[in-house]
Amino acid sequence: MDRAEEAGFTGGRDRSASSFGGEEHLYRAFFRAGPDGVLFADAGGGILDANEEACRLLGRGREELLAPGGGEIFDPSDPRLAAARGEQDLTGSFRGHLRVLRGHPGGEVGTFEASVTVAGYVDGAGENRLVIVVRDTEEQRRPDPEVSRGAEETFLSIASYVGDAVVVFEIDGSLRYVSPALERLTGYAPEELVGFVMLDVIHPEDLEMVVAESVEIWDSPGIAPPFIFRLRRKDGSWAHLEFAMNNLLEDERVGGVVVIIRDVTERVRAEEEVRRLNSELERRVAERTAELQAAVTKLKENEELFRATFEGAATGIALLSTEGRYLRANRRFCTITGHRDGELVGEDFRDTIHPEDAPGDEERRLRVAAGETPDYSAEVRYLRESGSPVWVQSNVSLVRDDSGGPAYFILVVEDIDARKKAELALGSLTLREKEVLLRLARGETSRQISDRLFISYNTVRSHVASIIVKLGVENRTQAARRAIEFGLVLDDAKTV
Repeated sequence: MDRAEEAGFTGGRDRSASSFGGEEHLYRAFFRAGPDGVLFADAGGGILDANEEACRLLGRGREELLAPGGGEIFDPSDPRLAAARGEQDLTGSFRGHLRVLRGHPGGEVGTFEASVTVAGYVDGAGENRLVIVVRDTEEQRRPDPEVSRGAEETFLSIASYVGDAVVVFEIDGSLRYVSPALERLTGYAPEELVGFVMLDVIHPEDLEMVVAESVEIWDSPGIAPPFIFRLRRKDGSWAHLEFAMNNLLEDERVGGVVVIIRDVTERVRAEEEVRRLNSELERRVAERTAELQAAVTKLKENEELFRATFEGAATGIALLSTEGRYLRANRRFCTITGHRDGELVGEDFRDTIHPEDAPGDEERRLRVAAGETPDYSAEVRYLRESGSPVWVQSNVSLVRDDSGGPAYFILVVEDIDARKKAELALGSLTLREKEVLLRLARGETSRQISDRLFISYNTVRSHVASIIVKLGVENRTQAARRAIEFGLVLDDAKTV
C-alpha cells in the first residue's frame, strides 16, 4: 500500500490519485488532521474520498460513502439546497448553511444543521472535482455541562488574579459578585460589598453623574462607554475608578450588569499634571510671546532708526557679503562711487573697484575675516558707472554672527578724489615749480618771484605756465588757490 492509501485518500477508486500536484503532502495532512469533515466528490456529486471527521459527522463508514448510492449527504427536502447547487454551478463554489443527513440513506436517517463550503477545482487529469467541507453548527451551540463548569472555574480564576476588578450588579443596584481584585483597589473585602449599594462611597460631586449614567445603562442592554468617578477607599482616600459596564440583565445566564473596574488614579493625576504643565507652558509661552512681540517692536524701531541713520549719513556706507556682493548701500555711497540708488545691491564688489586696487583690497578683507586684524583703512579707486576712477578713503570692518563666524563687511568711504588728484599733481611738479607755486600762493607777482629766486622774469613765466598745465587749472589765480587748498602756505609757514 502506498502513502496515499495509508493517508486514507484514494480509497477503493483511484480517480483522485493525481488531484493534488506538487503540494500533495500538505493537502493530505490537512485532509487527515483537519477539525472539519472534508469530502472529495466528482462533478456529479459522487463521493471520491472522506476523512474521519466527515465519517463521524455523517454517521457512515468511509466504504459506505464511497459505495454506489452512498454519497447522498444533503437533506433533499431542505429548501436551500436548490439555491446552493445553483450558486455552485454558476460560480464554482458555495458557502452557507444546509441540513445534512446523518446515517445511511437505506436505514435510519437523521439530520443536523451544518455550515457547508463547496469549492470546485480541476485535478491533474483535467477532471472537474469538488471539495466539500462540513461543520456541525448544532453541536457547537449545544452546551456541555463539564465545559460550562470548567469555563466558570476558569473565569473565577482569571477574575481572582487580574489587576482589574470584576463585579456584577443586581437589577436593584446591589452587588451580587465582587472579585478579589476590588479589595486591592478600594480596601473593601468582597464579603463587605456583596449586597451593598455603593452610592454612599461615591464622591458627592460625582454622585449625580454616576446615577445618570447608571440609569441609562440599566435601561439599555449591551456595552456602554466607560466613565470615571471618585470612590472613597476604606482608608478614607479617594480613588479614581473607570467603570466599563455591560448590561446583561436580559441574559438568563447572567441576569445582571457586569462591570470591569480599573483604578485610574495615577492616570488621572498624570493627566492633571499634564494639564497643569500645559497651563504653565501656555502661560510661559504667552509671556515669551509678549516679550518677543516687544522685542520685535523694539527691533522695528531700531531698524527704522538704523535705516534713517544709514540713509542719511554724510559718509558713504555699504554692507558687503563675505562672498563679495553688495547687500546694501546708502545714497552717499552711491553718489561718491557714481552709481544710482539701489543698483549696487547684488553686484560683485570686484566690478566696482579699480583692477589695480582689487587684489590688495581682497587680501586685506581675507585677513579681517580670518581674525588677523579687526579692520583696515586704505586709499583705493572705485569705478564710476561711466568707468572713470574716483579716489576714496575706505574703512572696512567685519560683523560676526552668533557663532563667531563672518557675517558681513561694513564699508565706510569718504570722497578724497580732489585731494588725491592734487597730491598726484603736486608730485609731478619740479622743486623749482613748487617754489614758484608757493610764491604765487603768497600773492607775489612774477617780477617779485624773479627777484626772490634770482631767476629771469621769462623763466618765472615759463614755470607758471607749466604749473597751470600740471594742476589742470586755467590761470595763475586758480593755481594759487589750489596751493592754498593743498596746504602749501601752511606747510611753508611751519618751516620758516
